[in-house]
Amino acid sequence: LSDGGEAFAAELNRISGVEAFSLPMARYRIAPLSDVRALWKLRAKIRAASFDLIHAHASKPGFLARLAAAGSGVPVLYSPHCFAFHAGAGPLAARLYAGLERWAARHLTARIVAVAQAERELGLAHGVGHPEQYTVIHSGIDPGRFDGPFDRSGTRASLGVPESALVVGVVGRLSRQKNPLGFLSAVRQAHQQNPDAYFVWVGEGPLREATRKRAAALGLNGVFRLVGARADIPAVLHALDIFVLPSLWEAFPITLLEAMAAGLPCVATRVQGVPEAVVDGETGLLVPPGNAQALAQALVALLADSGRRVQMGAAGRRRVEARFRRERMLEQIFSLYAEVAGA
Repeated sequence: LSDGGEAFAAELNRISGVEAFSLPMARYRIAPLSDVRALWKLRAKIRAASFDLIHAHASKPGFLARLAAAGSGVPVLYSPHCFAFHAGAGPLAARLYAGLERWAARHLTARIVAVAQAERELGLAHGVGHPEQYTVIHSGIDPGRFDGPFDRSGTRASLGVPESALVVGVVGRLSRQKNPLGFLSAVRQAHQQNPDAYFVWVGEGPLREATRKRAAALGLNGVFRLVGARADIPAVLHALDIFVLPSLWEAFPITLLEAMAAGLPCVATRVQGVPEAVVDGETGLLVPPGNAQALAQALVALLADSGRRVQMGAAGRRRVEARFRRERMLEQIFSLYAEVAGA
């Protein structure tokens, strides 16, 4: 279930033993007619196949997939990846989503796979499922993708920043969750003490124009680069000196793992699963969400201390190697599959 997943399905179908298909779905809004169509098509697909188990992901597609599987006898695993009643949801929406999640956990879900201990705790605090129903499996990556060599100077030139400058960067969607406007407020404060530093945001999203206007209003056009989406994220990360994640809410962001794998110190907000990735004072600095002053102070501290940046970056790489490798994640997932299917 996706909006524009046909290309991804076609790519998966090139893998031996994989059969993939895509059903259109409006991911970020409720669309009754198309949602019902997707539900019935998925329901028919489930009943026409002989699945041993189903693994549903994300709030809306996860709910539709569990509903489609109801009555089929196939056990369903569910990975929220960020419950819809997160900190950024309004109170009425949060109550609605929590109620739906409670009902689905009770009637339609064999196991809930949380990507962080904090996600498990959030679900339980809202009455979603019971403790034994949860399995925590942290996301994992292949750190080898972030090994060099990379053309640092060439990538910097493509980003529009000088080769010799200190560069702070964000990789993320230009959305309210990622808080680009709050990041700019911190940039303005950090820039006053570090006029030679540059700041980059990599990604697209609905707040692109608002971000561009805010940067201009704050007089940051000379040092802030809004570069859009990039396909060469490992190279981009190696062109940075500090990675920032200014989000207002997260589950367990993979971008932090990628930045640590690239040897970058991370400045991130202390939300949900982020402290399970970034160790404050060891692999980066954590600040309260929505606090531009604290974010700016953390940036200033790291911009002024090259030795600390190198030390934190090396510690972050070691942490990814030890705890967040893709192979470890897959072993845990396959073990859970065998347990649930066998049961």
